[in-house]
Order: sequence, then C-alpha cells, then structure tokens
Amino acid sequence: MLPPTHLNVLDKHGGFTAITKSPRYVKVCYSNGAFKEWNKEWQECNTLWRPGNLLHDPTGQLQEFDEESSYQLNYNTTKAIYKVKGYRFRIVVWFDNITGQRIA
Repeated sequence: MLPPTHLNVLDKHGGFTAITKSPRYVKVCYSNGAFKEWNKEWQECNTLWRPGNLLHDPTGQLQEFDEESSYQLNYNTTKAIYKVKGYRFRIVVWFDNITGQRIA
C-alpha cells in the first residue's frame, strides 16, 4: 500500500506516535586498528505516544515507508514515517495493507 504524501498525523485519540532517539556508542580506531575513542551517536529506536497539542500544524510530509511491517499482532501493515514542520522528532503511522485504513 502506498501511503499518502501529506497526512494529518493525529490519531483518533488526538495524539501521535513519535520516534524517539537513544544514544549508542561506536568504537573509533586508528588506521592501524588501535583503539582511539568512543563516539556517541543518536539513533531512532523506540516510539512514544504524544498528545496532539505539541504540534502547531499536524500535517506531515512522507519521508519513507515500509510495506512489509507489523503492528502488534497484525503482520500485514505499512509503516509510514512523516516529518512535521516545527517538531523535532519524526512521526510514525501504520496502515492495514488489506483495508488501506489507518491503524495507529
């Protein structure tokens, strides 16, 4: 299923699911293989439901999607990731591939 390029990211409860970032430490080595230092990188890894009043404009722009995703026990879903102007984190939305309806 191809998700819409622009979408109101608020769900039926008036909120949205943000993708949060967590730190990860990456080992950096010199060209000879000797340890140099640990670099801290931030990666997207978890989600968190947030209330809709955090967004000034809930219209999101599609950035990427995965048509072979899963949501809870539904293994036939499309996961779409949107960016909302003025909000720091990206927002994830799931759609059912059979009905085309938004799940969360």
